Parts: sequence; C-alpha cells; structure tokens
Amino acid sequence: MNGSGELFFFGSLVLLALAALLWSLWLLQRKQPPTPTFCSVEIPSGFNLHYQDIGSGPPILFLHGIGASLFCWRLLLPFLSSKYRLILLDLPGFGKSDKPTGADYGLEAQCQRLREFLDQLDLQRVFLVGSSMGGTLALWLSLREPERCKKLVTISPATDPSLVPRGIHRLARLSSPLSRTTRRWVIHQALRRVVLHHQKLSPEDVDQYWAPYKRNPAAVRTFLLATQAISDSRLPHELSLLSVPTLILWGEKDKMVPQKSMDQLKATLPKATLLCHSKAGHHVQEDQPEWTAYHIDQFFQSSV
Repeated sequence: MNGSGELFFFGSLVLLALAALLWSLWLLQRKQPPTPTFCSVEIPSGFNLHYQDIGSGPPILFLHGIGASLFCWRLLLPFLSSKYRLILLDLPGFGKSDKPTGADYGLEAQCQRLREFLDQLDLQRVFLVGSSMGGTLALWLSLREPERCKKLVTISPATDPSLVPRGIHRLARLSSPLSRTTRRWVIHQALRRVVLHHQKLSPEDVDQYWAPYKRNPAAVRTFLLATQAISDSRLPHELSLLSVPTLILWGEKDKMVPQKSMDQLKATLPKATLLCHSKAGHHVQEDQPEWTAYHIDQFFQSSV
C-alpha cells in the first residue's frame, strides 16, 4: 500500500471511530432521563408530601405499594420521561412524606389525600399508575372520581382482602419494639419476595428501601395501619362499577398476589385488559422495566 493509500485507510478508520463515538453518545443521551426535581407540598389535611417531578407532557401520577417509596419507579424513567410528565409520590405515611401516627391510612382517607395532592399541583385530570397497594388506591380513586383519571395502569394490585392477616393493623401499637427488629437484612429478605431478579439489586438499592424504616417506629406504625387499605371488605366487589379504562400488569412469578387474586379481579373488571409476564415477580416495574414502560405508553396512547 502506497503512502496515499495508507493515509486514506487510516483516515477512514478515524472517521468511522468518530461516527461510532457520536452514535454511542447520542444513544446514551436518549436513555438518560432529564434531571428530576424533588419537591414537597403541604396538603390541607396537614401532611407534607414528598414527590419527584420529571419530564414534560401529559401527567402520570405514580403510586407505590405498601412498604415501598417512589424509588421503586426509578427504572421506568428513561423510557417514559421524554413523552410524559412523571409525578412520583411518596404516599402519605411512606418514604419521605409525613407519618403522623394517629392518622387513618385506609382507602377513603388516603384517596382524600391524593385528591388534595392533585389539587395542590393544579392537576385536574391525570393518567394513573399504581403498584400493589398503590394499584388498589388508584383503582379506588378512579372509582370514586372517574373524571380525574384519563386511564389507569395497575401493577399486581392488592385487591384481595385475604392477602392480609385479619387484624394485623392492631400490631401498630407495638411499633416501637417492632422497629428495633426492622433491620437491613429484614428489608433485603422482603425484597427477595417482591423482586424476582433480586440479585440485580445493588447494596445501595437495598439501603434506599431500608432508609425510611431505619430506627423509625412511626414508619413501622404507618405500614401496619396501611394494611387496612388492602383488607377493606369492599374490595374487590365494588370495583365492578369502575368505568375508567384499565390495564392490569402482573408477573407470573408473583409471590405476593397469586393467580387466583388476579382471576378474581379480572372477573370483577371484565372490560379491563390483563397482561402477564412469565419472568416477573410482584414488582414487574423492577423485573421488566422496558416491557412495563412499553405497555404503559401503548395503553395511554391508544384510543381505548
């Protein structure tokens, strides 16, 4: 190869390498969500609520399950924040939101606080996404005020009262001694039941889940009191009156909400769509985030 040929060859390699680098940077930028804004707002019932606001577009309110926080939605952000305004709420009594120990954490009380939260953010109508207990609250809010919800995606909703031992909320009076047993390894073991691919959880992820309960009797108390939202005897039968278009996502390896509970809910909501993933547990959004985000987007974009 002569001198000009070598120069052309190496020049071509440099251009190809540069093109590959620019392509990689573009892909990386596409996958990176906008910088989130962490906020708090005081609602009329006296709670200071912590939430994350990210992206722009039609608003989606995300409601986590019992024992969790807005952290459980982190893997969905890269897939949805370019098309929607994502509002991730620490439910009253959870995460970094207030935890008054004398409050009611049942269905009606929590849904009233959700209404107040939407009012404070001046959101008259939103999409709703809820996981486990958050899915139950999303269903109940949509039932009570259908005009506030455009569509609803509920992930492994806890709508079967038999999922909760009867009277477990009464243990709330023992929250102080119980909090001393709520160690990091307890949270880690709980996550092994919730997330099928729990080996992918980093030590930092476990710490994020543990943080609200670390030496905090109030968090243990509100957790126990919130079981009343799941054990409500009106579930799931009154949900048969729900008119809001609903998509149910469920993982076939779910150790918390079994197949029979999903069959019961689907029978109650015959017009709802049920999609199952064979390689997901209770937190489908953590086991299969891309699949979850895809179906959330497709359902919200559809004309159904």
